[in-house]
Amino acid sequence: MMKTFVRLAMALAAVLVLSLPALAQMFGPAVTVANVNLRNGPGTNHAVIRVVRSGEDVTIVRCERNWCLVNAGRETGWLAQNYVMRVIAAPPPPLWPDFDFDTGPTRVCFYDRPNFRGDSFCLRPGNGNDDLGNWRNRIASVALRGGQSHSLSVDLCTARNFRNCTSIRDDMANVSRHLQGAIASVKVW
Repeated sequence: MMKTFVRLAMALAAVLVLSLPALAQMFGPAVTVANVNLRNGPGTNHAVIRVVRSGEDVTIVRCERNWCLVNAGRETGWLAQNYVMRVIAAPPPPLWPDFDFDTGPTRVCFYDRPNFRGDSFCLRPGNGNDDLGNWRNRIASVALRGGQSHSLSVDLCTARNFRNCTSIRDDMANVSRHLQGAIASVKVW
């Protein structure tokens, strides 16, 4: 009896440990990649609370069946999972003072067409996405916006999890030939 209980406990522990990576990907900071309806339930048959604008920061609480429960400002509701991109936060900034007095909204925006046109999403410094999902291989131009853009750096990576990266420090109206149709993850510094 005791051996059975121990085996059952060990099996349960193994399942939980193996499930942690999947669970970790289902919650945390995210950004919307298009204008999308925030609904009061997981499905198009539920009422719309409001429209969440493209590039708006949200926090994923959990996801199920292609829908994510999110905190979007003061509201909590459901967004279609295809329109939510999880972001990876960078470590906290250093404790010493920063004497950059330019307070403009610094961000990097990624577009699916050359010359900063078409659908887009933006990330702030310190954020990235280790798997672009439905944006994988779509980025055609990159714009560094606001603040002191010359201090921004962007890693455009041809593999998930920030591998095989090319760093850029200036706008790219057309991504370089070796990156066209090949960007799988991005990081903004």
